[in-house]
Amino acid sequence: MYSLKELIEDYEDPVLVQSIDGVGTKMSVAFAANNFKFIGQDLVSACCNDVAVTGAIPLTFLDYVAGSSLEKNIVSEIIKSVARECKSLGVALVGGETAEMPGMYNKGEYDLAGFAVGVVEQEKLIDGSRIEVGDVLLGLPSSGIHSNGFSLVHKIIEQKKLDLNQQLSGTNLSLAEALLIPTKIYVKPILKLLK
Repeated sequence: MYSLKELIEDYEDPVLVQSIDGVGTKMSVAFAANNFKFIGQDLVSACCNDVAVTGAIPLTFLDYVAGSSLEKNIVSEIIKSVARECKSLGVALVGGETAEMPGMYNKGEYDLAGFAVGVVEQEKLIDGSRIEVGDVLLGLPSSGIHSNGFSLVHKIIEQKKLDLNQQLSGTNLSLAEALLIPTKIYVKPILKLLK
C-alpha cells in the first residue's frame, strides 16, 4: 500500500480528481446474454475516462456490486474484468463492496458502480475555464455504444421487438454481443496527448 505522500511526491501543487459512475441498464443486457466478461471494463472506463479528461492520472479504484442474491460466478467474472482493466492502466484496485439486499432488487438484477481517484498538477487541470476561440477540439473514435444510452437501446429493442440472439447482417455478432462490446478506455491516449 502507498501513502498519499508517496503517490503525489512528484507534484508541487497536486489536485485530487474523483469520479463515480456505473454501467446503468447495460447490466440487463449482460444478464440477458449471460455474458459478464467485459462489464467490469465498462465500469473502469466510465470512471477512469472521466478522471483522465481533467488531465489527471487515475491512481486508485473501488467497485460496488449489489443485488438481491449474488451468484459467485457472476460476481467473480465482473471483478476479474475490473481487476484486468485496472492492471492494464496501472490503477490500484484498493477495495470494494459486495452487498446482498433481498427485497431491494429484483431477482437477477444487479447494481454495479465504481469510484476512481486521480491526481493532476493544479496548473494542468483541464476544467474548461481556459477554452478560447481558435482552440482545437480533438475527438477519439468510439468502440460503439458505451454504457450510457442503454435506456434508449432497451426502448428500441422493445418497440422493434428485436431478439438479442439474432445475428447482425454483415457480421458474425449477435445483437447482444454487439451491444456488449466494452467501452473503450481512453486514459492512455488522453494522457499521451497531454504530455
